[in-house]
Amino acid sequence: MTATIEGLDTYRAELGLALTRQRPHLDTSLQELVAVLVEQIRQHCPVKTGALRASVRVAGEESAHGVGFSIQVGDDSVTYALHVEYGTSRMPAQPFVRPELEVFRVRYPEHLTGILAEHWGAPG
Repeated sequence: MTATIEGLDTYRAELGLALTRQRPHLDTSLQELVAVLVEQIRQHCPVKTGALRASVRVAGEESAHGVGFSIQVGDDSVTYALHVEYGTSRMPAQPFVRPELEVFRVRYPEHLTGILAEHWGAPG
């Protein structure tokens, strides 16, 4: 027995259109959420000169799958971020990234769910 599903091409096309329409809204909402995490990391960053704190930033990357975000800590002139986070044989660790990532991991899944529900509607 063979089953034929009619309208599948139309469904796929409409779903693709819906994804395309929603992607900018989702990207913006996710960027705002990542900005919250960056601000939390900055607030908990140890400050001696302020250079490390100033180096914490969001980097956006576009790919075929959409926009992705990464948080960068340190740069060409601030090369000691890992030493501060993990410590050295001469300096104790002063973690400021990992604790905030853990808080984010625990606290923000409901925000992600809310973002999806806002842009896609709650499942009925």
